[in-house]
Amino acid sequence: MQEERGYTRSYEGNGLGLSLTSELCRLLQAEISVDSAHGKGSTFTVTFNKSIKPVNTES
Repeated sequence: MQEERGYTRSYEGNGLGLSLTSELCRLLQAEISVDSAHGKGSTFTVTFNKSIKPVNTES
């Protein structure tokens, strides 16, 4: 939930970024974590499983 509401907010967004990232993490079996401080903002960290094999893009 965003703390500020209305047109006076410093940053605008529709909230889809975190939802999409969360779904991508679920599909890739990655972890997402957040560190948030009132008045300072939030930092989101995504950690991928090291054993994920790269996709072969060569035809």
